[in-house]
Amino acid sequence: MDEEYANEIARHAVLRTCMALGLKATKEECLDVVGDVVRHFIQTLAIRARDSAEASDRVVGGIQDIFPTLESMVNSSIYSI
Repeated sequence: MDEEYANEIARHAVLRTCMALGLKATKEECLDVVGDVVRHFIQTLAIRARDSAEASDRVVGGIQDIFPTLESMVNSSIYSI
């Protein structure tokens, strides 16, 4: 996927989430930063889920790879708040 396109998709998702939460205004830089974080998180999740599937001798990952990967990422110190 083109990097610029991925950034726009992530930025758009962040913008829609902010609007749904009732945020009326923000700076462009904030959208870009949070969009970068979201994109990085999703890319990391996809890579780790793919690795999990491959470690289990499956060609394509599925939900059985996503949930444990997501759980381990949320519990890791990198993504904990």
